[in-house]
Parts: sequence; structure tokens; C-alpha cells
Amino acid sequence: NPRTHRGVVDELSRGAKEDFLRLIVAFAGSATHVRNPYLRAKLVEALLGLTPTEKARRGGHPELQSIFETMAFAKEHLAPLLLRFFVDIEFTGSHTQFYDKFRYRSLAARIMAFLWEMEPYRQTVVRVSQDTEFFVGFINMIVNDTIYHMDDALNSLKEVRDIQRRLADPTYDWGNPDENRREQQETLLEQKSNTAKYSLREAMQLVHMLSYLSAEPLVREPFMTDDMRGRIAEMLNYFLTYLTGPKAKELNVENKAELEFRPLEVLANLATVYTNFSENEGFLTSVAKDQRSYNPQYFQKAITLLRRHGGVSQETLARFEGFTTSIEAEAQRLGAEEENLGEIPDEFLDPLTYELMRDPVRLPTSDISMDRPNIKRHLLSDHTDPFNRKHLTLEMLEPNDELRNRIEAWIAEQKRKASQATLPSDPDAMETIPPLEPSGEAPMDTGSAPEPAGDEPMDT
Repeated sequence: NPRTHRGVVDELSRGAKEDFLRLIVAFAGSATHVRNPYLRAKLVEALLGLTPTEKARRGGHPELQSIFETMAFAKEHLAPLLLRFFVDIEFTGSHTQFYDKFRYRSLAARIMAFLWEMEPYRQTVVRVSQDTEFFVGFINMIVNDTIYHMDDALNSLKEVRDIQRRLADPTYDWGNPDENRREQQETLLEQKSNTAKYSLREAMQLVHMLSYLSAEPLVREPFMTDDMRGRIAEMLNYFLTYLTGPKAKELNVENKAELEFRPLEVLANLATVYTNFSENEGFLTSVAKDQRSYNPQYFQKAITLLRRHGGVSQETLARFEGFTTSIEAEAQRLGAEEENLGEIPDEFLDPLTYELMRDPVRLPTSDISMDRPNIKRHLLSDHTDPFNRKHLTLEMLEPNDELRNRIEAWIAEQKRKASQATLPSDPDAMETIPPLEPSGEAPMDTGSAPEPAGDEPMDT
């Protein structure tokens, strides 16, 4: 228990605390020294006991803060330790490993939030982020956990609202009093409220991590790789639909404060993450082409709420508004492009996403081709072929050049056909209308729009 650890730590001298921190960093950061992931997790838990509480950072106990600020060994190795631990703890070998990883990553995230406030640790994270392959794996874990916790929180909030409404309805038929159905619902309400509170806290912690990491330009780059960009865009869009779309009413529980549900804070963090990535053209396209969740009205509603209630700076709000306008334009462009392509042959579609492949690769374990970003995203979390569960790694993927060439040829042909369809079938047959000679009579108003001047296209 971190509180117990803090109680023990407070009794140590400064030198003992420094030795304790040095020991934790040396052993928790190395799978060679400590192979058992459970023991490494316990060291990270002890590390949280070393970090000063928020109250201490406000002036109650400056010694621990000073140790982290001055110890060169910690400044060099502590942040990389936590990032590596965040990835390694995915598999603990325990039958409860699915839930264990969330608990221990939560500890690591709390420590990271503390370290991020100090410049030396931020620079260490920037350095680690340049190892793109490793850092993308770390980002993938953040996204996985955020989606899991936020989904769990949203579903629990809906159930809490439904139960609250049943309990408050004087006309609701509870059946035979001996069956204790009302008491059962009250017990279920408590359970779902606890789940919602826990999941909201974890999701908010991870969204906050996304927010501050993506604010750093050099750290931002690995988020925008081909295999992560689309997934992040879809995740943000999905959360936005719940906060500003029709589903928002499903989350209107009576005791938001008790459940620590702060929808405006969630919205502000989402807007911040959107704007942090807004200068990346690929991200703009990924947001706009998300047919499942993207809706310009949800973005406009978000702007209205943030303008009315605050939550972000005026600069961030202005950038978010500009980004929203750019998304709408990109969505219109993509719609026109999709219409020009027409119906896509099945062999050109990714078998999992049913989207047009641009960089197909063959999976040698099943002889099926997928778009490279999609299979790379899958392999970040699961080194198996999604079609038969055989072992598969990135290095085993084979470029399907023949299929890619046929796709590119088909796209070029569809664009050529669309371009020809917009031209008049017989330009020479177009009749030039001579200017009208003044006749003293008023021209007849036919109600038709005037012809555009010169080569300017008609505004449709």
C-alpha cells in the first residue's frame, strides 16, 4: 500500500531515502535483475510511496521533492524505467494479469504525472520517444487502457442512471416484496457506482497523460505514425460523441460529484489533445474519414460548451475552432473522392476494416493480405495472425507489390473516368450566344442564373 510505504519512508533519513530510490530504480527497471514482473510491480508500488503527495508538494514536506530534483541517477533512469514497465507489465504470467496490468500501470501513471512537472524528466522522456518502435508500443498501451476504462465508465454511468430512475419512480412495479427486488437494485447501484468512479478516475488519468505528452512537439511525433494516427483519431471521436452527441443524456446521473464525473474536464482534455495534433495533415484526414463517429455537429457543440463554461485557454479554443473548420472541409473532400471512386472491388478492401488498402502486405501464416497500418496496429498488442492465431511478427510481413500496383491502377482509372464525366461530351457543339442588341424593350426574365464569366466554374 503506497500510504504504508510513505509512512515507512517518512521515518528514514535523507541518505536512506536516496539509497532506497537508487535501489528501486536499479532493480525495477531491469528485467535481467528482476525477472518476476510481480516483484517489479511491487518495487514500482514502493516508488509511489517515495513520491511526495500533492499536499507535500504544496509546501508540507520539501525533502522528497528535493531528492527527485537533485539525484542525477534518478533523473537519468527513472522515466525510462516507468515507460518500460508500462509496456512490460502487459503480461505478468498470473491468471489475473488482465486486471493486474491496469492497477500497476495506474501507479506508474501517477508517478509519471509527478515527474513530468520537472524539466530534466521531461527531457528524458523526449529522448526515449526517439526510439519510435518502443515508444509506439508504449502509446498503444495507453490507448488500449484508455478505451477500456472509458468504455467501462460510460457503460456503468448509463446503468447508474437507469437504476436511479427506477428507484425514483413511484409507479415502478417492484413485484412481490418478498423477492427484495428493490434492495437488489440498490446493491447493484452501489456496485455500478463504484465501477464508474474507478473507471472514470483511471480514464481521466490516461487522457491527462495523452494531453501533456502530446503537448511536447518531439514526443508528439510517434503518436502520428501511420499505425497509431487513425486509432487515436477514432478514439477521440468516439469519446466526443458521448459528451456532445445524443448519447450525452444517457450519462446524466444525479450524483456527478460523488462519482467524480466531470464531463467538462473530459471535454477540455479531448479538445487539448485534438489541437496538439491539429497541424498533422494525416491526423486531420483520420478524424474526418471516421464514418462511425465523426459528426461536425458534435464538434460545434463542444465549441459552444467550452466557450460558455471555459475549461481551456482562449488560444486552445481558437485553435480547436480552426481545426473544426478544417475537418469539415476535409470531410467534404473525402466524400467527393469516395463518390468518384465508386464501388470498391472486394479484393482491394482490408478484410478487417473493409477500407481501401493503400499498402497491402501478405500475412505468410494465413496467405491473406491486409493494409500495413492495420496489421501493424494489431501486432503492437498481439503477435499472432488475426485469422488463425499463429505466431506472427512485423518482420514476417511480405509486401504485396502486385496487389498494390493493381489498386493504384484502379484508383487512377476511376479518377480518369470521374474527370471525363465532368467534361461536356461535345465542346464544339456548345453554342455561343451573341450579345443582345438594344431594342427598347425590357429583356424577358427567365429566372435562370447568368452564365459565369470566362473559365470560372459554376458555383454549385
